[in-house]
Amino acid sequence: MNKTMRALVVGTAVAGAVIAAPGVADARTAGAGSTVHYQWTSDSVGNQITYIGKDGKQITKQVRFRPLPVGFSREQYGYSTRFRVTKRQNIAARIQSPQIYATCSIKVNGKQVAYRRALQTGAARC
Repeated sequence: MNKTMRALVVGTAVAGAVIAAPGVADARTAGAGSTVHYQWTSDSVGNQITYIGKDGKQITKQVRFRPLPVGFSREQYGYSTRFRVTKRQNIAARIQSPQIYATCSIKVNGKQVAYRRALQTGAARC
């Protein structure tokens, strides 16, 4: 199941529009003082993740995921990061897994704004 909810973009853009960030598809925005929570899951321990950090810069790194509690489907490992942004900025996430199952999700102030589950490809973008 793939579902994406559009964020409100303020300025000259139209409400519901998507802002593109280099190298990361479907970027959204988070307002000043917002708490951004990125989450990734995969059926592999080692994965490459990309996200927009608290300084507004794109971060790409190889990460070792932790085992998830029993009850998750094929994605047995997970990783997350949470931070507060000081000014309005783009937010986006991506995962590239060497296996075939991967998910990414983004929450802003506890509300989920993006979710993507990739089956058979190992790559998901939010």
